[in-house]
Amino acid sequence: MTSPAIKILILTALAACIYLFITEIRRGQRLARLIKWVRESHPAEWNALPWAARKVNRLGGIIHFYKNKVISDPHFIAEFQVVRPFRRDQVIAFGIAAAAIALVFVGVTYWGWRW
Repeated sequence: MTSPAIKILILTALAACIYLFITEIRRGQRLARLIKWVRESHPAEWNALPWAARKVNRLGGIIHFYKNKVISDPHFIAEFQVVRPFRRDQVIAFGIAAAAIALVFVGVTYWGWRW
């Protein structure tokens, strides 16, 4: 019979992964809206970015605008402040999932838990 700790840890890792997935979708949607707004409202600044920042690493371009105060529009700053915490939540969820899986491995290997 499977140890209860294994069941709890696997469900915890699964819940963290689902939360990570949902957070990534929400962050991507908010970021896409922010990028569209920047392209329409500030085309000169957007086109001044290198090709890679415009096409591949779009978040890097947005961070560049925020840190270097290229765009000082209050709407841009407010939207960026909404997108920013998603990354912190994702790191926390990933850490919880990794720790739960590591604990399952340690429990099975060293503590005598059974599948």
